[in-house]
Amino acid sequence: MSAVYPEPVIFLGYVVTKPHAPRPAPYDIMVTDGRVHDIDKDDYDRWCEYIFYRGLYRTSYARVSRSTITDTELQIGQFLVPKYGAGVTNDTEELRYLRAWKEEMPQEHVSKPLL
Repeated sequence: MSAVYPEPVIFLGYVVTKPHAPRPAPYDIMVTDGRVHDIDKDDYDRWCEYIFYRGLYRTSYARVSRSTITDTELQIGQFLVPKYGAGVTNDTEELRYLRAWKEEMPQEHVSKPLL
């Protein structure tokens, strides 16, 4: 991942490490050396499945666990690709983890119930 920096990248993978684990655990090596962001740095319940990214705008993330075994979880991320020729204009941690609640979203962004 670091070899193609600053090109956009998404890593979807199985890495046996706790979130934020220091070296020699793979988490720090992937994030620091790979120069990527964790899709949700505050999600400490993960163990092996990770989504890392760079050069994209993260718009949503969800993780669903069905048991205590991490292989039974589902992680979903949604990203927005910057316009061609332009990169991410503000990559601060504050904006990467900006949260919005559906009650605060404009009506056209809120899901409509299925009939």
